Amino acid sequence: MGCTSFKAKYQLPPGPVCGPATLLLLQNILGMMQARNACREVATRELMLGLMNEEVLKSFGGSPGHPEGAGTDLAELHEKAGSFMVELEKMIKGFLRRLDIDPLAEIKALDEEEKEKVFKAFTMAGLKTMESCKRKMTDDYDGDHMRICDVVRCSIVVETEEQLAAVLKALLDGQMKGKGVKVTVARLKNRFAEPMFTGIMDCLLNVLVEVEGQGGHVCEIQDIAMVYKAKGEHERALEEYEVALKLSKASSHPKNGEEGERTAITIGNMGAVYKAMKNYDKALELYKRSVEMMEKAGAEKATIHNTVGQIADTYRVAGRYSEAVEWGERSLAGKEAELGKNHPQTLVSVNNLALACKKAGDLDRAVELFERCLFYGAVK
Repeated sequence: MGCTSFKAKYQLPPGPVCGPATLLLLQNILGMMQARNACREVATRELMLGLMNEEVLKSFGGSPGHPEGAGTDLAELHEKAGSFMVELEKMIKGFLRRLDIDPLAEIKALDEEEKEKVFKAFTMAGLKTMESCKRKMTDDYDGDHMRICDVVRCSIVVETEEQLAAVLKALLDGQMKGKGVKVTVARLKNRFAEPMFTGIMDCLLNVLVEVEGQGGHVCEIQDIAMVYKAKGEHERALEEYEVALKLSKASSHPKNGEEGERTAITIGNMGAVYKAMKNYDKALELYKRSVEMMEKAGAEKATIHNTVGQIADTYRVAGRYSEAVEWGERSLAGKEAELGKNHPQTLVSVNNLALACKKAGDLDRAVELFERCLFYGAVK
């Protein structure tokens, strides 16, 4: 599709549409989508238990606000925040220790460039600066200082899906408490179950901290699972999946057994590990076996289409572009039929297929798909 017909199709205003600024925007969006897809792939491999999709951890609560008396203006709100920061830090450290999580522990993980990074299990950030508070109050909250609920903010980093779910459930159950201090969860944004378009996966909580004699203040807690583990963890992951596979095959549950849906999903997860290890032939073998089993078991079509998409992406990173296009078209057709043409999950397949077409030398098809990502994905 040329620029002129492209403008007509999307009813764009007069002026250049394929200039340098547009191309730069497109490149940035595609880069973001690739990063998002990589994040989702790792999460699929590591968060295999599905605990973050439990009903009890469903997102709730709108944009919270501070209770009456928190501060007559931004300056007073900011000044009072310091005492609540001290109390929250004390509460969280004790809370984590009761869950057998050392708040001072160091957790090693890899970034997207395979470089090792070290995180603290608990980090209390400094108070949000007055300059940042003023900017947020003006830009996001129509000048209402009582809606700035991240003046006091901290992060909790855990190593496993089980720890992540345990921390959240304990917080929601009101287990973070102390003498003269009450902590209540006012809002939960579960971005593991509902990832952001950028691919960010975490849990964001706003908690009301009430201190006897001081009133209350709403603070922010970010809860993260470090799913991208340090080098050498792939072998351990495979060992864990082998155990899970044996248990699933031996189980009498309808979704388990030799040919059950959960058994198939575990095999697909093992394929993802081999893909991360760059053993593409083994990854493809397991992915295809998983798809065949899921189809026979009547698994959810969305799960099947996602795995088909993983096969396509494995072919792409392995340099087998014609096969990547073939499987990418299959994944896209399935998602379009199941979810609709402009569903976010469908657009993931559109983006991946565009990358495969580009590598395969079908630039016209690649441009068409990239344009679809840009105007139906990014704009929405």
